[in-house]
Amino acid sequence: MPQRYFLPELNHKITDQDAHHIKKVMRMRDGDEIIVCIQGTCYLASIQIEDNDINYTLIKKLEQQKTSNITLTNF
Repeated sequence: MPQRYFLPELNHKITDQDAHHIKKVMRMRDGDEIIVCIQGTCYLASIQIEDNDINYTLIKKLEQQKTSNITLTNF
């Protein structure tokens, strides 16, 4: 499952802490896929890393789940 990032606007650029997380913590590479969520709508996206900038290209809009799957167990 790709990492999910919540962004304030659709500008095809990831900066600051999210950029650091993608490059240094997750060690992602060009072409890796992430999920970008903007104002409640989520998209599958491919990233392009150029020095300190991370750009993304939207691949497809993801369907919103109307229900949640919950499993309860009795111990």
